[in-house]
Amino acid sequence: MPLLQVNGLRIGYDLEGDDGSPVVFLHGVGSDRTVWREQVTHFGQDHRALALDFRGHGESEIPADPIDRAAFAADVAGVLTALDLGPAHLVGLSMGGVMALETLRLYPDLVSSLTLADTFAYFPGWEEGMRTRERDLRQMSMREIAESRIPACLRPDPDPVRLRDAIEQMASKDKRVYSESSAATWSPDYRSMLPDVRVPTLVLWGEHDTVTPCALSEELRTLIPGSVLRVIPDAGHISNLDNTEAFNAALREFIERVDTPAVTEGAAI
Repeated sequence: MPLLQVNGLRIGYDLEGDDGSPVVFLHGVGSDRTVWREQVTHFGQDHRALALDFRGHGESEIPADPIDRAAFAADVAGVLTALDLGPAHLVGLSMGGVMALETLRLYPDLVSSLTLADTFAYFPGWEEGMRTRERDLRQMSMREIAESRIPACLRPDPDPVRLRDAIEQMASKDKRVYSESSAATWSPDYRSMLPDVRVPTLVLWGEHDTVTPCALSEELRTLIPGSVLRVIPDAGHISNLDNTEAFNAALREFIERVDTPAVTEGAAI
């Protein structure tokens, strides 16, 4: 597996494609970069498609220091800079969407567009959710947590292979990494920042997502100027897995629109 030395840590990544605008995929707290395998293959045909493991996840090194949003964003920026991929289309799902917003906040010159899938600017009642997670971490193994949580992250009739793979990804997590990553994900409030977002933004939501209610995606669409919301049918919280074809189609349409320069009225064609 390819590894980069970024911010003093080994960071795992997959990169496909030699031409086209960069598309960077950011995974959720229960996943790693392999959750984006089909997107990297698909968009790597005509883009430079990258998926990275956040620090402590997948093939990336677990840091000695506590994990927070600024560190995640610094790793995204470090990978983009090392591979000369900025500015890039950032595609983040769940935790990845939160970290896409953090990357835009700290490194705006590296972001050409945002796709925020099954995520939020602020999660009401997150404190109680974190207390539940911390209780589970004290009482259960990561495999038990994965087996109890992952089925609710997919559509009601999930593909059994994808269900198995998603459980394995979450079961492999280090407990400290999962705890700190969860706290980094659920605690922020970006609502005051959203009206100032100036990059094109697509909001995606799986129609069966019970983890992040549609109202939170509607809030993103309402607060980010010019953003659009697309519902991914027959998909739950991990919508890129549940309905890969619809997810890829919506994302491709958006990226092509962003990458196509607008024709100035009255200009010669």
